[in-house]
Amino acid sequence: ARETAVFWGIVDLKYDPARPVLERVKVLETGDGKISKFSHEGAKIARFVEEHYALKYSVGSQKLTVVSTDKRLTNGFLQASGYAHLLPRQVCLPRVFAADLHNRLVEGLRHEDGSFDADVVVLKLCNRARGAGVLMVPVESLEEKLEALLTPPQAAIEALQTTGARRLVDECASDLQLADAEEEQVRHWWGNECPSFVAEKFERSMPIERDGRQFDATMRVSFVLRLRNGGSSRGESPAPDELVIDWVGGYWKLPKQDLSCPDLRERCLSAARASGTQPVQEEYLHEVYAAMGDAMQQLFGGADPNEDMLREGSAEQSELAAFHMARLAMSRMKDMDRVRTRLDAAEREAACAKPGFCRDTAESFICRARGVCAIRPGGARSAGRDKWVEAQRLFRRAVDLQPRNANARFWLGMAALELEDVDTAVNEMNVALLLDPDFKGAYINLGAAYLRSRHYSRALEVSTEGLRRYPGTHQCNYHIGVASFQLTTDAIRRQAEGVSPPESVGHLVQNALDNLLAARESEDASKFTPQRIGYKMSPWLDEDLGMVSSCRRFLDGG
Repeated sequence: ARETAVFWGIVDLKYDPARPVLERVKVLETGDGKISKFSHEGAKIARFVEEHYALKYSVGSQKLTVVSTDKRLTNGFLQASGYAHLLPRQVCLPRVFAADLHNRLVEGLRHEDGSFDADVVVLKLCNRARGAGVLMVPVESLEEKLEALLTPPQAAIEALQTTGARRLVDECASDLQLADAEEEQVRHWWGNECPSFVAEKFERSMPIERDGRQFDATMRVSFVLRLRNGGSSRGESPAPDELVIDWVGGYWKLPKQDLSCPDLRERCLSAARASGTQPVQEEYLHEVYAAMGDAMQQLFGGADPNEDMLREGSAEQSELAAFHMARLAMSRMKDMDRVRTRLDAAEREAACAKPGFCRDTAESFICRARGVCAIRPGGARSAGRDKWVEAQRLFRRAVDLQPRNANARFWLGMAALELEDVDTAVNEMNVALLLDPDFKGAYINLGAAYLRSRHYSRALEVSTEGLRRYPGTHQCNYHIGVASFQLTTDAIRRQAEGVSPPESVGHLVQNALDNLLAARESEDASKFTPQRIGYKMSPWLDEDLGMVSSCRRFLDGG
């Protein structure tokens, strides 16, 4: 029988056994195992958890996901629990450029004795994962880089929101006009909805060798939290001493390039899916587990932090405290009265901040959160037109407060899509993608919007790019399948007119069939069967079966 677990998590860290004992492990970030990728060596960890544990995430455990995906909260809670030695030195600052910002950043990273030994600083967005927005910057280049990240040229922003979005419709839906990988990271900074950022001292791992080359890899270890003696949390996050941790394995995630590469990001940021993984020696894993002690129980156990705790941990930034209050409020969507009360508190906290960009950014996030609340009672799928109209008003207000908020743009697009204004939906979601090129929800829902407007080629392009970035996303498979099937009709007509060669039709039909079947057979899609969630209508319709049958008949020569 599988054991019941309340949380499955991951820790990404740097490890070097050559350093003094208390400096060997440096935690970079934590995450939710359910939404993390386990490539190559990591795949067996995911299988082990699936085979040996039954995950029963309670209402309270939603707090765990918020904490695990926020770099400032993770750092603050671990420090408060006595694990500062596991963390890179970190400073949290407002996302506004100022002449003294570089000096404040350096001062914040100094040791207690006043020394500063960092030659490289890592800049991170508090609320992003998958390496989005992570930049390794030499200290001598910090001021220039901070100015580029925090003061985007207004002309560039306006171009993205007008001509850039138009080009995605007119030319190619997946061409996000990125000059290089660096520009994508800069866009993440421009479109982020958190009012603050963090800077950390750059940490390194022991060199990992593969094929005669040495890499600065990142170690990922995974764990499961269980309730002691099989108890229950009664809907709230259990106390740290009620949790037992099972470490379930680890592996090295390799970066794209080895240590000889001059590009810091390419040689230091892990890219396991593209570059591969390596096993970790058991002795190193056990040293990491020992060093972690009860850090994960302390981090994820206990009730939500109260308003005073969030203020204390927000580096005297009311806008950041407000942002965290609102994020934690949104983790309890089954109790809407509680959510609204907490959003009210977040709004009051934001009002204490100095007027300007950071306050506007926090208020934009709170407004977006209220818009989501408007459609959530009973689920977004069941929200009526009046609820979507109210949500649209709130999302528009969020965009007015912060026009660069990619999330607010996306939700404004979602409201337009639900209200059958497809052109507006496409425009807003395209702006969201231009500001955040790794936005999974935008790739999925843009595919749906293009299908509704019969822009089948654009649906195919954007869904293919979404699938490239997020392999296994069954919604993208489905949209590719439908778009390819619809394009087949046009290809057959053109073929009859002698315009299109016969093989193009066969390619489209095969693409339609492969992706429709991939969508139907995916693990995620199985969670949406009527038996699992009580829908009156299965998401796999008779029309979908008809498309599959037609494809098979065509390929069989019928």
